[in-house]
Amino acid sequence: MSSNISCTGEKPAIVIKEKNGVAKIKVVRSSACGECKACILGSTENSVLLPARNEVGAKQGDTVYFTAKQKPWFATLLLFLLPLTLLLVGLILSLALSVGELVSVAIGVGSMAVGFITVLILDKTVFSKKYLAQITRVEKMEDNTND
Repeated sequence: MSSNISCTGEKPAIVIKEKNGVAKIKVVRSSACGECKACILGSTENSVLLPARNEVGAKQGDTVYFTAKQKPWFATLLLFLLPLTLLLVGLILSLALSVGELVSVAIGVGSMAVGFITVLILDKTVFSKKYLAQITRVEKMEDNTND
């Protein structure tokens, strides 16, 4: 099974804001969101704002349908393992150099911070753009006026 699985079918949302081909859409979470987690991992809110590619020309206030891909498992693993690994490497190297406990802790925490910053940059520049939700269509509004 591929890790780039699309969320099951299209989901409805409302466009809150649109700028330069990317829309902020308001998504009402459903029970199917437990499988996807493209919105926000572990969010308890009933609705979330989600950026989505807008190649269909949706405007603010439009009801749209979108699909999303899960981020690959290695992106999630990287989020947890890189900072932890750098923390341990910093602690071990500083203890090996016999610089003292407080300095070792500071180096370890600093290394962990570098890991978090690296993960944040990778998420913003690589993963979030590659796995951005995609607006697939705009819901057509029925004209009920009798002219």
